[in-house]
Amino acid sequence: MLDFDLFPISDQKQIDNQWVGKCQKGILVLAGEEIAQEANRAFLQKVLSAIQVDLDNDAALLLVAPGDQYRFASIPPEYAIKQVISFGVPLTQLGIQAALTPYQPAPIGNCKFLLAEPIALIRESREKGDNRRAGALWKGLQELM
Repeated sequence: MLDFDLFPISDQKQIDNQWVGKCQKGILVLAGEEIAQEANRAFLQKVLSAIQVDLDNDAALLLVAPGDQYRFASIPPEYAIKQVISFGVPLTQLGIQAALTPYQPAPIGNCKFLLAEPIALIRESREKGDNRRAGALWKGLQELM
C-alpha cells in the first residue's frame, strides 16, 4: 500500500503551451475558472501591479480547471520559473506533493510557491470591507518577491 497519491502521467497536460503571457520575470500564476470574469482578472492585474508585475509581460497565467493535471517538472528550463502564485489551485494538480501554509511563501527546489485562496473570494471579501484576505495576500506577495 502506498502512502502517497499517484497521478497518471498520460492525463497530464503540458503547462508551457497552455498559459497566457510572456513570463519574462519567471512568474507563473495559477487561477481557477473564476479568472475568466472581468472583475476578477482586473483585480488580479491590480494586485500584481502593486508588486511591479505586469500580468501580460512579466508573468504567465494558467487557468486550471478542477481535475486538470499538469506536470510542473516538465516546464522547459528556458522559461526559468522562479515564483508560482496559486489562487485556489492545489499543487497536486501540478504533480507536486507538498503541504504549504496559505499566504506564506515556501521554497520547493529552485522555485518559491505562494498559495492563496481563489482570487474571486479575496476580491469579494475586500469589496465587503473585510481586508484580512487581501492583507494576507499582500504580505505574502511582498515576502515572495
